[in-house]
Amino acid sequence: MCGVAGFLDPRGTISDPRSTLARMAALSRHRGPDAFGLHWEGDGLGLAHARLAILDRSPTGAQPMESPQKRFVIAYNGEIYNHLELRRELGDGIAWRGTSDTETILACFERWGVAATLPKLRGMFAIAAWERGPRVLWLARDPLGKKPLSMGWHGGVLAFASELHALAALPSWPPPIDRQALAAYVRYQCVPSPRTIHQGFVKVAPGSLVRIGPDDAARIGTLPSASVFWDPRHVAVEGERHRLSGTGDELTAILESALRSAVSSRLLSDVPVGAFLSGGIDSGVVTALMSRVATSRVRTFSIGFAQSEYDERPLARLVADHLGTEHSDWLVGPNDALDAAMDIGAVWDEPFADSSAIPSLLLARAVRSEVSVVLTGDGGDELFGGYQRYQHAYRLWRRAQSLPGPVRRALVAALGAPPAEFWRLVGAILPDRTLGAHPARAVRRGRQALAAHSADALPRSVMSVSEDGPALVPGVDEAPTLLDHFDAVPKLDTFEARFMLADLMTYLPDDLLVKVDRACMSVGLEARCPMLDRDVVALSMRMPPHERLGRGGTKLVLRRLARNLLPEPVLRAPKRGFAVPLAGWMSGPLRHWAGDMLSDATTSRCGLFDARAVRSIAARLDTREPDVANIAWTIASAHSWAIHSRRLVRTQTDTLRT
Repeated sequence: MCGVAGFLDPRGTISDPRSTLARMAALSRHRGPDAFGLHWEGDGLGLAHARLAILDRSPTGAQPMESPQKRFVIAYNGEIYNHLELRRELGDGIAWRGTSDTETILACFERWGVAATLPKLRGMFAIAAWERGPRVLWLARDPLGKKPLSMGWHGGVLAFASELHALAALPSWPPPIDRQALAAYVRYQCVPSPRTIHQGFVKVAPGSLVRIGPDDAARIGTLPSASVFWDPRHVAVEGERHRLSGTGDELTAILESALRSAVSSRLLSDVPVGAFLSGGIDSGVVTALMSRVATSRVRTFSIGFAQSEYDERPLARLVADHLGTEHSDWLVGPNDALDAAMDIGAVWDEPFADSSAIPSLLLARAVRSEVSVVLTGDGGDELFGGYQRYQHAYRLWRRAQSLPGPVRRALVAALGAPPAEFWRLVGAILPDRTLGAHPARAVRRGRQALAAHSADALPRSVMSVSEDGPALVPGVDEAPTLLDHFDAVPKLDTFEARFMLADLMTYLPDDLLVKVDRACMSVGLEARCPMLDRDVVALSMRMPPHERLGRGGTKLVLRRLARNLLPEPVLRAPKRGFAVPLAGWMSGPLRHWAGDMLSDATTSRCGLFDARAVRSIAARLDTREPDVANIAWTIASAHSWAIHSRRLVRTQTDTLRT
């Protein structure tokens, strides 16, 4: 696990390329604190690497690394869990210098070529490789987008990096803000792919390979198209064509075998490995299987809050005691939340406003002193139908179609009239789980579903955290996403399956995996996700629809497996997510910080949002309304990012002057 950065400078516009690469590596040091490495070719190619040593911690694992025949040079971030199997497939005759998976990738490139190797790699990765003979730069990203990689042209230079912050080392950085991407950020609380917050820069798509040859490098400002080596849409279609059959117990056994294999392969490490344990089904199943295959007692970690409705520690402790793990947990206090909030802009390299970033960051910081690698349960909801929105939105929309248009519009207006406190009271009166843990949010999403003009418009409506974009970024159209073109999602057996696939391609790589990657890598902690193993993903899509999501509830086949592994209270507990008491924080311990971030002076300094709209939101902070707190947090996070980014640029400028 590491930080990768570099550039292709076809015109030689960077006057001191080695110094630029050294500063890129230094700006990536949080991702790889163990060692730095640079590689500079006379024909304009530079690679920088910050190393977090997990496999082969000796100098033989250092990067950038050359292949024995010197045909390839690679800078790589990630872990290849099947690299020992690949070594066996390559056969005898290779004089291995060490035991790193980086060396294995290079040997595969030499034997099979880059394009033929990528489908063989099982793991998470962002790869930048230079092929000397044809003078080709290859950029690749793992199938699910676990590891980040962005690229773009700036000042006649094609630059790329794990995190955009590393590109502050480039002359005349930054490019202008992509205001269409900013408007989309307000809606989704993250910058959706393929855009980045900067004009001219894009995220390399998950499961894709970009080839930049001499002709491409000569077309300054034009990004070459990518080829796809793994497409979840194809996997989903093939899954329906080759649907599994069998009893519930038989399907559960198949899933257990696949997950056990995924967990076992992710224990490959030369450093201590632990697990995030939330008290939910996904992390519980991963930890239970880890306990069965690990050769030593498993270490588990969780975090919680004083408010019982947000506190996962009791359930996590129950699971830990049941499995016999060595468990540690921490209570997040107001000062902890403030410390994390103040670091949001420094940790996330784009505006990012998923409020669960706070506990994610605090947990990563606490765990890093104990282990260097953790397993997580990420991906279980997207693969096995863990979100109630998959069913509820479509059912509500279908029922509403029998109502005349004026009646539907009146109902939408009526649901939006009462304040959030009203819905909290209603939620307390209704039977458990009717409106969930956040009644006002559930009603808002219901309104959005009712207002959708078609079923294909539902995912965008339901996934919209805020619709304040036109006020905050006036006169700007949002950058379109897959949710705006939902007809590009294959027509699967059910609408719910299409929605789950869309989440796998949008919400997962743009929000959830960004959250985990940046939080963990800010302290040099590697997070591994067994649920996102390619075989597990493909298997989930072969499951009969009712085994993932049906009348019996969500994640049925996974729950059946959990029943064999976890204590009963975990199975009965309502889904919590990784929510935080944001409304209380924004009007309480974060109030001073939020007021500063939403002040006229900060708004003017950052130049991102309309001052009048920000002022209106700031005036309502004390209402403790969840939606007000959410949009205030969205603005404050973006301003924090902008302030930190400018500070980085000033620091780089001062470094050059001295």
